[in-house]
Amino acid sequence: MTSLILVPRRSITTAAPASFSSAAEPMVKSVQPFRDCWSCGASLAVETPDTSADSSSSCHTYFCPQCGKIQPLSQDSDYFALLQYPAPTFIISPKDLESRYKNLQVKLHPDRFAVMSPEEQEHSADQAAAVNQAYDVLRQPLRRAQYILTLAGLGACETLTSTDPELLEAAMEAREEVDAAETHEELKKILKKVEAQEWEKIEELAEAFSKGDLHKAGEGTVFLRYLMRIKEAIIEKM
Repeated sequence: MTSLILVPRRSITTAAPASFSSAAEPMVKSVQPFRDCWSCGASLAVETPDTSADSSSSCHTYFCPQCGKIQPLSQDSDYFALLQYPAPTFIISPKDLESRYKNLQVKLHPDRFAVMSPEEQEHSADQAAAVNQAYDVLRQPLRRAQYILTLAGLGACETLTSTDPELLEAAMEAREEVDAAETHEELKKILKKVEAQEWEKIEELAEAFSKGDLHKAGEGTVFLRYLMRIKEAIIEKM
């Protein structure tokens, strides 16, 4: 089975990603290269995916339009391409994402290729696994934000930290509040406050990404990661 490590097919530019000190830059997508079908040799022209999860052309990157054979997993596709989004986007409807995921899984499920050739069985398993992986990342706001920033060239965004003193102080105070809490009711009250901050930060991230402001999106992602860790600590202590 081939590797499921996917090479970003689209880039999001930023001048100085590691420090979050650059001005906002627009998010752009690159062009996928042309490929040929492994079975019939037909050219697989890469088109902009239909934005509808139920579109009949939603799987055109998965199957040859000439012979209908399932294709090998493309190392040029990122998670957004796999789930038929025309470009990386933080603003995703959970219902729409789930619909795209289920639609693809029905078409790619290995059981549908059980009597096909070994090549088709392998391609089906690889494609289905890749779609699972993509869905697992994109359905979670924090992981989705980190992934978009990774596509922007920020590297391992999970390890990024912030030098914003207000952010660091707020995170420290929240953690101290959790440590000091002694009753279940106190923890529930803190959890409610953290969850409100979480959704507020997600809304801010949506605005930052929509404007291509990677500086603000980077800082927001770091703070959201802090909030998620605090939330996990609260739940564990409860």
